[in-house]
Amino acid sequence: MTARTMFRASIAVGEREVPVRMYAAAQDARIHFRLLHAEDLQPVEQTMVDPRTDEPVDAASMQRGIEVEPGVFVAFTKEELDQLAPATERTMEVEGFLDRDTVDPAWFDRPYYLGPDGPDAEYAAFATALANRHRVAIVRFAMRKKNYVGAVLAEGGNLVLMTLHPAEDIAIASRLEEDEGARKSVDPKQVALAEQLIATLEADFDPAAYEDEHRARLEALLERKREGKPIPRPRRGKAPAPADDLADALRKSLHHAKEKRSA
Repeated sequence: MTARTMFRASIAVGEREVPVRMYAAAQDARIHFRLLHAEDLQPVEQTMVDPRTDEPVDAASMQRGIEVEPGVFVAFTKEELDQLAPATERTMEVEGFLDRDTVDPAWFDRPYYLGPDGPDAEYAAFATALANRHRVAIVRFAMRKKNYVGAVLAEGGNLVLMTLHPAEDIAIASRLEEDEGARKSVDPKQVALAEQLIATLEADFDPAAYEDEHRARLEALLERKREGKPIPRPRRGKAPAPADDLADALRKSLHHAKEKRSA
């Protein structure tokens, strides 16, 4: 199935422009539940009502608002909110380039593929240059009445756009609670054991191997119920006892990892 273009733009690098098409890189494959009336299994509907009168309110009579203090709202008309929308732009303006390793993954929001929009000589050159220099391009752009900041990087000869969370949404790691002596009291023997464990478990990343186990179990349960088969009771495994000694726990993990590899 051919990917559908969701947006067209140009990456502007100084006086140069690289025309691109944007494609969604992720999709929602989850199974979605509906709320049913238990008596006749008919889907229930959500109705907007005025809490004071219990009377239904139609869409034409609704208005958006923000609660500024308990029970006090500031209302906005559609025309007022439309004024906030950025001008329709088809340009991703590059603000600068960063070393790829300096961009914390916590900033990443949603992934998109960027494909060439026309002759791909400029596209291929830009993707190759980003990969060779190990850089990401920080861009600003407008899409669907909203401003975005994103990071454009090269993956396998293609360009990938990761939209970035705004700064106020990020929990900075330096603000996390930390035991003052935790990092100063690192045991070299524990580090060596942890490194052995990492080396033993090294493997190539295969996304296909990491399926959504919850969805797979739900699909199997759904099929059994459709066929009228009995539902087996789940077996509850025992939780492992917590280890008193980290080094001992690492040794046991290393032993189990080696056994698994040799099996």
